[in-house]
Amino acid sequence: LFGGTSFDGPMRSGARLTAGFWFTPQEDRGIEASWFGLAITKKSFNLSTTGGNPYLARPYIDANTGQPAAVVIPKPGLQPSTNPTLLDQTADAALRSQFGSVDVLYRYNTTKGEDFHRRYWAGGFRYLMLEDQLAVNLSSSVSNGATSFDTYTASDSFRTLNQFYGGEFGMIEKWWRDRWSLQVLGKVALGATTVSTRINGVTTATTSAGITSTFPGGVLAQPTNPGNERSLFAAAGEFGVTADYAIWSQFRLSVGYSLIYWTTVGRVTDQIDPSVNPQQFGGGTITSGPLEPSFNLWTTGFLAQGINAGLEYQF
Repeated sequence: LFGGTSFDGPMRSGARLTAGFWFTPQEDRGIEASWFGLAITKKSFNLSTTGGNPYLARPYIDANTGQPAAVVIPKPGLQPSTNPTLLDQTADAALRSQFGSVDVLYRYNTTKGEDFHRRYWAGGFRYLMLEDQLAVNLSSSVSNGATSFDTYTASDSFRTLNQFYGGEFGMIEKWWRDRWSLQVLGKVALGATTVSTRINGVTTATTSAGITSTFPGGVLAQPTNPGNERSLFAAAGEFGVTADYAIWSQFRLSVGYSLIYWTTVGRVTDQIDPSVNPQQFGGGTITSGPLEPSFNLWTTGFLAQGINAGLEYQF
């Protein structure tokens, strides 16, 4: 993503809150609502140079030739071959991602009369959210005389918001022994993922006199690939194991493992088309050649797993 490296997403902290109500003292029927969210993860990149030594460039694929190319200054006619005097350049990029979930479940005990084991059938509603954002900027200052210069900045912004809505069903097994208990759950939700993709680009030119003009399109974000919104069939599954210990009858400490797999999501870097018709740079329009970059939604699966530590209070 940044200079040949990948973004895998480091381990991060989060929080989970669950509240429920039993309709009977025997805890045969109940309802619970759960929310969890992970802290926003970020990755950034920054590079600067002065005097055009060396040039900083944004890579792309020339849609007219199919060959790798690069843009130093996102303005037609100001490429390295014209030997502009660069006063300074900066390139920076930032990626952020966040993930969260909400579900509401109804539990029904199918093992009446057992003291140390319960099997619950569960059903309800599941919501998942995954958001990615990527911003890339390239700024170049070009000499316009002995003491004056013009500045050109190309900015690309990419965003994907995935939201899953579905009906959920599954089974929860729980065993007790003295103060200890062990719970194993498996749930599957079927529904739809709405993938909203927003791609925006802008080029800003500021003259030595302080006059600023803006033009549509950056480098990889152009008017030809604005993104869209689509709804696709999807499934989400969760598996979890939790062990807890009763400090006293109403207060328990727990530790566990959970895994969530989401079949259909759109990640932000998958939506970037590196093929560009360079006539669009600097706010230009395409007069010949392909209408590139274009937008075609690419989806993949998403896996999240974690270790949980918690407190439970019953009253």
